[in-house]
Amino acid sequence: MECFELIHNKGKDTWSQKIFLTFKKCNVLKKIFLYLFVQVKAVT
Repeated sequence: MECFELIHNKGKDTWSQKIFLTFKKCNVLKKIFLYLFVQVKAVT
């Protein structure tokens, strides 16, 4: 739930910055990259 609270608290940033910071904070990007990497390895 921290992620969603962070979005609301960062009112002065643009929506894209909010999303980027939130993803960074929640480590979502890392998980997405790991997921994609596993998918690519599975296909090849």
